[in-house]
Amino acid sequence: MAKRKSKKNRPGSRSAQTHAVAPVRETSTAPAGSSRGWVWTWGGLGAALLLVAGALFFLRELKPAASNALAAATTPSLLISTPTATTAPEATRAATTLEGVVDYCRRSPKFRDTQGFSSRSVLSTAERNVKGAIMYELGPNGQVLHSYQDPSWEAAGYLGHVILDRNGDVYTFPAPYVSLIDNPPELQNIIYRIDSTTAKMTRFYTLTATTPVTPENPFGLMGLAYDCDTNSLYASSVAGSTRTEALGQIVRLDLASREVRFRYEGVDAFGLSLYAGADGKRLYYGLARAPEIYSIGVDAAGDLLDDARLEITLPDPTLKARRVIFSREGTLQVRSRPFDFNLIVTSERPEVVYNYTFDPNSHSWQLMQ
Repeated sequence: MAKRKSKKNRPGSRSAQTHAVAPVRETSTAPAGSSRGWVWTWGGLGAALLLVAGALFFLRELKPAASNALAAATTPSLLISTPTATTAPEATRAATTLEGVVDYCRRSPKFRDTQGFSSRSVLSTAERNVKGAIMYELGPNGQVLHSYQDPSWEAAGYLGHVILDRNGDVYTFPAPYVSLIDNPPELQNIIYRIDSTTAKMTRFYTLTATTPVTPENPFGLMGLAYDCDTNSLYASSVAGSTRTEALGQIVRLDLASREVRFRYEGVDAFGLSLYAGADGKRLYYGLARAPEIYSIGVDAAGDLLDDARLEITLPDPTLKARRVIFSREGTLQVRSRPFDFNLIVTSERPEVVYNYTFDPNSHSWQLMQ
């Protein structure tokens, strides 16, 4: 494996990092498991109660003028294999009005309609007294009219945020909440898929940790992001990391072949988010160990470039960027919380939200007051 000397980024700097490069090919052993114009957008009716990223999402008609692009100490290393062809998307970003949005092809799941829900329905993984996911139909005043939970939706314990692909399939991951009884550490590195048609949730892919999982760190997967251009699912995990050593990874999973096409190792990352801006497509990720947000370039095949750079240092050094969310207009919202690799009831300290706008003159993100 060829290695290069790295240049660490200091807070506020934008120097590039260099990484080791080597091939990787990992295949899932799990069994393989719509109308356009409907998306799941970030909901605002409830607080996220899970530490990792429990969330409430609306099902509503896509309106380009108001839609959001959803989405997530040691030097990381980059392992790349030969790019392979992926299924071409049915639409291209240039053909839509959602410039910069990389999950433009996502569809609502078919089970929303077959279960009798409308565009006022939400899928929530943030209910304090509900394990797993649950779908609600909301009335005009926000009242719950009826709900639905397939029995398989609670099989993985408490869950993190959810994302959609071009088929309307839903992807999510476990999120430990208070107790390890429902979310044992050895089961925290599994990506789950809720089938768009059957509404059944099954194990889609088990990500291999870089080192054996220990009780010292109860967490695994921390964030997901989807890219329509390459039909790729990006996932971040801290499985195997310790309190003193960052041994996590970010991977790109090709959904067509169900194979990991690269690993970006040695980084403990929270939320992931993809955005195509003036300098190309970049994957943004918040660090789980520092109040910082980095980005790394993404090429046409979906692989990462060797140009990781520091984008933002949060004003509060005790917070970590739990979610990174872009708007269509290019503004950036960061939802932050404390994190120290232990289970904390998040209601003990409210989520802090920061909003940023990009300054083309300084080529940097500026905090909006």
